[in-house]
Amino acid sequence: MKKRVITIAAVILLAAFILIYQYANRFQYNDPDLSGNTSGNLLNQGLFCEEGGKIYFSNPDDDGCLYVMDTDMSHVKKVSPDTVTHINAAGKYIYYARHNNRKEGKLSSHLSAAQTGVFRINRSGRQPKMLSRTPAGTVALLGNYVYYQNYLKDTGLFLYRCGVNDSEAVEISKDNINPLALTDYTLYYSGVTSDHKIHRLNLVNKEDVVIFDGNCTSVILDREYLYFLNMKENYSVCRVNIDGSNPVTLVKERCATFNLSPSGRYLYYQTDNGTESYLGQYDIEEKETALIKKGSFSNINVCGDYVFFQQYDAFTQQFYFKTSKPDSVKKFQPGKDS
Repeated sequence: MKKRVITIAAVILLAAFILIYQYANRFQYNDPDLSGNTSGNLLNQGLFCEEGGKIYFSNPDDDGCLYVMDTDMSHVKKVSPDTVTHINAAGKYIYYARHNNRKEGKLSSHLSAAQTGVFRINRSGRQPKMLSRTPAGTVALLGNYVYYQNYLKDTGLFLYRCGVNDSEAVEISKDNINPLALTDYTLYYSGVTSDHKIHRLNLVNKEDVVIFDGNCTSVILDREYLYFLNMKENYSVCRVNIDGSNPVTLVKERCATFNLSPSGRYLYYQTDNGTESYLGQYDIEEKETALIKKGSFSNINVCGDYVFFQQYDAFTQQFYFKTSKPDSVKKFQPGKDS
C-alpha cells in the first residue's frame, strides 16, 4: 500500500513539474503597441536599451557581447556571448542583430554557424532563436513583429518583417528604409531611392503618403514629433509635427547624429564641422545650448538617467554622464563578466 501511495505521489509530482516547466517556458506574446527600444537609440545602433528596471547593453569591454545591469549601473552581468547591436527588450525576451562575424574567435554555441542575423533570447540568456540568418541593419520591435533591414547579397538592404515567434519573413519594401519611427501599425521614414521626403507608411494596407516635402534623413519619433537631419540645410537638426506640419530648426550646425532625453526636453547632438566638432546639449524649452565634450563622437544612447556615447570609430572608447550633470563626463568601463 505504501509503495502504491509513493508511486501515485511521484506521478503527481512529475506531472506538476512538467506543467510548471511548460508554463515557465511557454512563449509570451507582446501587447500590439509595445516598442522594444526608443527611436533615438536605434538611430545610434541600439547599443543600450532600458526595460523593466534593467539596462541591456553591448559591452565595449567584452567584444560587444550582450550584458545587463541595474539602472544605477551596478550588478553588471553577461547575458549572451553574442556580439550585438539594435537591442530591443520587451516582455519575456530580448531581440537583437547578431554580429559574431566581427569576433576573432568562434563560439561554441550550436548556433555559432549563424554568425549574423536577427535573434531572440530570453532574459536569462537561454533559448536563443534565430529569426533571420542573413546580415541585418537596423532591427526594431513593434508589438509582435520585428522590422529589420535585411541584407541580400549582390542586391542590398531591403525592409523586411517577421513574427516574434517564427522566422517567416515578409518583404515590406525594396527601398532601404530605416525602421526607426514605428507606432500604431505605422512607419515614418525618409525616402532613400526616389526621394528624401518624409513618408507615412501604413503597415497594414501599405498605403504610403508623403507628409513632409524636404531633403531629410535619420527620421525618429518622439511623442507627437518627428525629428530629422535636414540635408538641405547643412544637416541641421529639425522637427515637424507628426502630421508633417510646423517645421522648426533646433540645431543649425551641421550634425552627424542626435538623440533625445526621456522627457523630450533635451536634445543631444554631435556636430560634424571638421576641426571643432563636439557633443552638445540643446534645451528645447529654454532654447539654450551647452557644450558636453569636445571631439568627434557617435552612437549617442540614452537610458533613464544616463547618456552613453563613444569615440568616433573606436567602440572600446565609450563615455557617459548623468542627464542631471552633463558637465561631468566619465569613461564607461563596465568590465568583463566570465
